[in-house]
Amino acid sequence: MCNKKKVSAVVVTYNRVELLTRAINALLEQSVDLAHIIVVNNNSTDQTRQYLNDIENEKIKTIHLKKNTGGASGFSVGIDFACSLDTDYIWI
Repeated sequence: MCNKKKVSAVVVTYNRVELLTRAINALLEQSVDLAHIIVVNNNSTDQTRQYLNDIENEKIKTIHLKKNTGGASGFSVGIDFACSLDTDYIWI
């Protein structure tokens, strides 16, 4: 039996709805079976929020931050959402 591993992608965005659209479409077209695409909206003031709210794909999870926390912090939020696992945790 072959166990296919799934991965999640974290995308952080701020006021780049056109590039975000291209990035999400590219991720959805990959041959890798993504578990989730986690998009962290870093308090965009363009059409990013509306675009993300209009997406109807259960693989895409969105997090809308109340303030722009920067790229590194945005990735941290997305990764925390995807998975937090310490050595003393056991997944069952």
